[in-house]
Amino acid sequence: MNIILASDSLYTKSLLHKLGLTFQVDTTAIGVSTKKIKDVSDFVLDTAFKHAQNIYKKNDQKNPKLVIATFSAIQCGKKFFYKPQTAKEALKMLKVLNNKEHTLFNALVLFSNNKIIYKQVNKTIVKFKNISNDVLNKYAISEEALNNVGGYFIQGEGGMFIESIKGSYFNLVGMDLNSLIIALEKLQIKVEDSVKQTIKLQEKSIKESFPR
Repeated sequence: MNIILASDSLYTKSLLHKLGLTFQVDTTAIGVSTKKIKDVSDFVLDTAFKHAQNIYKKNDQKNPKLVIATFSAIQCGKKFFYKPQTAKEALKMLKVLNNKEHTLFNALVLFSNNKIIYKQVNKTIVKFKNISNDVLNKYAISEEALNNVGGYFIQGEGGMFIESIKGSYFNLVGMDLNSLIIALEKLQIKVEDSVKQTIKLQEKSIKESFPR
């Protein structure tokens, strides 16, 4: 089956490579706004579905294909965050998250035969350390801050902000790999046992490395 990933993120692509999958990338985008969010789970799921559906319809309908789409947003108290558009917005997000817990919601949607064949919203709770304003100001103007949900990236310099993680680490990077494995195997797309074991060990090791 022809697999299409609805993302051009290097990190999301690297997660699929971990599973040994061969896939194409299609980044057809849709507009995203967090202004009218009432339920963040519904928001991320609906957005991931729209991405998957658009890409499925765009590509050749004659060949069997599977579109894998994900979408993330953060909730901290009553505030919802996607990717900041400016350094000023990134700094505002980081100050809200600073010294608090927040939840990252990541929707995973698999779309084939013109319908959703798997959907799941995974949550990861992240606790920020108490970071000085000087450090936040410097980080907010970085490319890393502007390119990532919530204004930080856990695999980069943003990892220094993290005190603890509850839930899937890979969910923060791009998608919950365990959920994806479950979905793929329902479609008879096999992931090697050695790969699954390696992923579990990697996630355990990385989570135990916080705080840094």
